[in-house]
Amino acid sequence: MAPQPQLSAPSPASPRVGSAASTREERREHHQRLAELREQFNALRAQGAAASPEKMRAVIDELEALSPEGLDKRYFQTLRELLDISAQVQKHSQELQALSSSKAPEDVARREAILKEIQALSKRAVAQAQSLQAYVPAAPPTAKTP
Repeated sequence: MAPQPQLSAPSPASPRVGSAASTREERREHHQRLAELREQFNALRAQGAAASPEKMRAVIDELEALSPEGLDKRYFQTLRELLDISAQVQKHSQELQALSSSKAPEDVARREAILKEIQALSKRAVAQAQSLQAYVPAAPPTAKTP
């Protein structure tokens, strides 16, 4: 009887090489997606009040999901709170515009109430922006500032 050819088992290094390559590729794609999201986030921020709150929230949510484990989650929560404050201010601004030409006492009173609410929201926004600074890592001394 002829000797049977022996089938060699895959070497233990073979799967690791493929696995390491796929892990590198996944990391590269991960970093690329993070960079794209940061660009989207900055573009939306540049739009200011014209930016869609829904798009902004979606970008923030995805940024949080893709961010490293050690990143303080309060950073993203604070961003969402600032986004909510901005949406409230926009809503109040629209209402103020609708009431702007009215001289009716109830409309005058409502305008004053809205202005007080906007002032309170502004104070909250300042406080949130200051706390946001605590969650952002300091730039290295050699980094260029925008």
